[in-house]
Amino acid sequence: MDGMRLLLTLLVLGFAGLVSGGDPWTSLRPPLQIQGLAQGLPNSTVYALRLDRSGRLWVGTQDGVARYDGRSWIRVPLPDSATTNFVRALAESPDGSLWFGTETDGLWRLKDGLWTHHSRKDDLPSDRVNSLHVHREGAGWILAVGTGGGGVATFRDGRWHREDPTTPEGQAWVWKFSHLPSTPTRGGRLVAATKKGFLVLQEGRWRPFTELPGLENEDVNDVVAVPEPGGTRLWVSAWNLGLLAWDGRRWEKHAPENGFPSRFPVTLATTLGPGGKPVLWAATYDRGLIWREDGAWRALDETRGLPSNGVYALLNGGGGEPGLWVGLRGGGLVALGAGGWWSLDRQNGLPTAEVLSLADALGGPWIGTTRGAMRWDGSAWVREGVEHGLPSIHIQALAPAVDRPGLWAGTLGGLAFRGPVGWRKVEVGVPLGPDRIVSLLETRGPDGPVLWIGTEGGLLRKDARGTRRFTTRDGLPADNAFALRETRDAAGRTTLWVGTRGGGVARLVEGRWIHHGRETGLPNTTVYGFGEHRTADGRHWLWAGTFGGGAARLDLDRPDGSWEVFSTRNLPGLPSDVVVRVETDAQGRIYLATQRGVARLTFKDAQAPSRPTGLEAFGSGDGLVPLALTYGASVRDSQGRIWVATVEGAAAFDPAREREPEPLRGLSLAGVRIGQADHPLNEPLRLGHREGPLALSFTLPWLHRGEDLQFRSQLVGAEDEPGPWGAQASREFTALKPGRYTLRVWARDHRGREVGPLEVPFRVAPPWWAGPWAWLAGGLLVGGGLLLAHRVRVRLLRRRTSELRTRIREATVELERREVDLRRLDEEKNQFMGIAAHDLRTPLTAIGLAAEELALPGIAPETVSLSARQILQSVEQMTALIQNLLDINLIESGRLRLTPEDLDLRVLGAEQQMRHGFKARTKGQRIELDTAWDEVPAWADLVHLREVLDNLVSNALKFTPPGPPERVIWIRVRAQEGAGVMEIQDDGPGFTPEDHVRVFQRFAKLSARPTGGEASTGLGLSIARSLTEAMGGRLELESQPGRGATFRVILPARDPGTA
Repeated sequence: MDGMRLLLTLLVLGFAGLVSGGDPWTSLRPPLQIQGLAQGLPNSTVYALRLDRSGRLWVGTQDGVARYDGRSWIRVPLPDSATTNFVRALAESPDGSLWFGTETDGLWRLKDGLWTHHSRKDDLPSDRVNSLHVHREGAGWILAVGTGGGGVATFRDGRWHREDPTTPEGQAWVWKFSHLPSTPTRGGRLVAATKKGFLVLQEGRWRPFTELPGLENEDVNDVVAVPEPGGTRLWVSAWNLGLLAWDGRRWEKHAPENGFPSRFPVTLATTLGPGGKPVLWAATYDRGLIWREDGAWRALDETRGLPSNGVYALLNGGGGEPGLWVGLRGGGLVALGAGGWWSLDRQNGLPTAEVLSLADALGGPWIGTTRGAMRWDGSAWVREGVEHGLPSIHIQALAPAVDRPGLWAGTLGGLAFRGPVGWRKVEVGVPLGPDRIVSLLETRGPDGPVLWIGTEGGLLRKDARGTRRFTTRDGLPADNAFALRETRDAAGRTTLWVGTRGGGVARLVEGRWIHHGRETGLPNTTVYGFGEHRTADGRHWLWAGTFGGGAARLDLDRPDGSWEVFSTRNLPGLPSDVVVRVETDAQGRIYLATQRGVARLTFKDAQAPSRPTGLEAFGSGDGLVPLALTYGASVRDSQGRIWVATVEGAAAFDPAREREPEPLRGLSLAGVRIGQADHPLNEPLRLGHREGPLALSFTLPWLHRGEDLQFRSQLVGAEDEPGPWGAQASREFTALKPGRYTLRVWARDHRGREVGPLEVPFRVAPPWWAGPWAWLAGGLLVGGGLLLAHRVRVRLLRRRTSELRTRIREATVELERREVDLRRLDEEKNQFMGIAAHDLRTPLTAIGLAAEELALPGIAPETVSLSARQILQSVEQMTALIQNLLDINLIESGRLRLTPEDLDLRVLGAEQQMRHGFKARTKGQRIELDTAWDEVPAWADLVHLREVLDNLVSNALKFTPPGPPERVIWIRVRAQEGAGVMEIQDDGPGFTPEDHVRVFQRFAKLSARPTGGEASTGLGLSIARSLTEAMGGRLELESQPGRGATFRVILPARDPGTA
């Protein structure tokens, strides 16, 4: 009994250790969008941030100012007279003025396109401006300017008011202004943080702020008020001290020794977290961004994805997304998401990027990786591996136990179970062999828990009585099970659903497998994930994610019905048809994890609650970086958060943190250009008939996923209806008819919310000659013009007649010339047809005679051999003729395709000697090869060069008389400067001077004749020369009558393009 008590005590303590501690959410990295020089920032160090009334973001940097509308940055240069571009402070006043405080050049004001300068020479106590603040004062406003060394200057009622020049030295250095909210005992106050405590504006004068005692000699940077259940607490940023919290009675210091990482905070900000709870943010000089949520400090620095540990500026996003803007020292600008997808990777807790499985068990989330199982111990992620009892660190599948605290794990080494005190290996009961465990599900059976084990070799059912394997022999549509789900109908009957790779879906009903495939509407037969969903009308759905067909759902009250498919073809906005997982949240929304992000379906139609009414695609702008998600890994945890696996770790979405988006506002005209000139936006738009083109650009400042904004427009007066939605935020018009037009523009965000129309009227004026006075003047000129036109027309007709006669004579001469050319071409055609017919008829006749002889009965063997050689010779003759005709066609049509390469002419010379040696010997001839020792390079097409050489060598054999005595044909190969040369010399009759002129012409009849009865078409030398020249070479002839002939092939030694 004592042993049992001890065991129970250990179990309870172990389970308590698993579920105690902080929220694992605190380990995740919030969504970050980084803007730097590549995106258009003027400089990577950001000192000032401001949102204007239209929703655009302004930044001040060491190298000037820029504004951002969510799609692009536009630099706003200071006037040429400015002596610096270093902008430390920004402000916008109710009169529409923009104020820019600089490092050494005072203050610049931009209003209605005009710049005004304020400096120490006239208005300011110092040319260094550290901070600006616009403060409402009654019905008016004031601009407070904090300077470096000159105290505070105030712009009120169009005039400057300077403080007493005897301000203590420390208080003359003003870092920042803050507005503290009113309390039950006092109204709101404007305070200034200085090197010597705080100042407060009272009755138009700046005085020491005594409500924060003990700070009179401290270098303070900022102060914010944070409401708490017991009242409002003031948080002070103090240089070299850390953060100081004042509750109205005492100070509480937060520094490295008690949890706050830095002694050098720079500025502070507050936002609202889940449930409307305030979140305090602190920018630090050396430790990145730090924030306090639910009483605990969290940090984001270079080790967790922040580009820099130096943070200079913070700006509340205004209630929407991004939640916070962060200006960095050397790291650019970061947009920090309040909601969206928070990430976990190797930077903040995982041992590897490969996440294979997720589960919620034993009081929190578990992550299966290729390096072990990860659990949250209350303050950090703890890895558990082989040393903790796991059979392998490769955790392919995880599933919670149903009737007891526990977790099942499928690993490469087999099955394991995790109870409150540790892991133990569990025997499956049947041999697994090489098959991996890829899915797990524990259900309740009549005799206790039932564990379903999906493997690459079938499905296993394990319970107290043993283990059974299901394969295709038992009715499973495929020998694998990658997704498992159990559903329960209204009567309490359960159904097991199995998703397979390549076999579709199967369900187990009363021991029988029922198959769902393409014949039941399933768009793809590979299913990696299931989801269960109940809509407001009481219908019960099973969702399946398919690998290439989108998502499909089945009405579980009609399981024999057809699947309803949702894909990119019928669900606009779905990022991909590869849907790897399906999850639901507490609000009944469907999350489809795809290989290009997550899509969320909402159901808000009261008349048709089962019909999706909206789709929102989460992507990189929401923290899903990278977009690709992995199959087999997603879970909704006990806090209602959705976890998915990405190719770089895991990501989680908390619906409780999601903010309602702010209304779309500020759709406006961004620019007007007529021709090459910009047109003022505040002036009426009117075009002359020759002006143009007209280019209009528009903008909708939207800082969260502004790159996903879409626009559509309609030119009223020229277009009957609006055009399609697209990303282009401009229109250009040319050749518009005179008249009045109105351009209407609409915009919509990634959620499908629309705003507009923006209307831009303009007028295109008619040409001067279309006006009434022009018509009158034209009428007066018509009469005289008709008479003048008659005289001019007679003169033109006479000139035209003379021109026509000249053209007729020229045309007659041209026709006569073309007739001569046509006759010549006709003669060539007849000659070609005659030669072709004759040269084809001769071998065909020989083939016919040989065939007749072969058909005679009792023919002698030697006769058969002779006839066969005759047929073979005739076929070769016909093949050569046809090849010649084809070559001529390719050359003349320009379709000859060459593939030149580096060749060695010595090799080709030896090849020709071997190819034609037998034929030479049969004619009493011999082929000799004279070649150099070194390589003779040539750049040529191998196939066509062989054709040239074959023609030349065969001609040499034809025109050299047969032996005896034995005649010699020489092949000589040599290199000369920049070229390779091959010569073929025969011992024939040679060529006459007349032959030299016609030797390379087609169908030329020469004095020399073949000496062995061979045929000749008169085409070979013409083709050889054309092919050689096409390869960049030349073919030359050297011959004298009675002394034989030498044909010389000269080719470039290397690729002319590399010479």
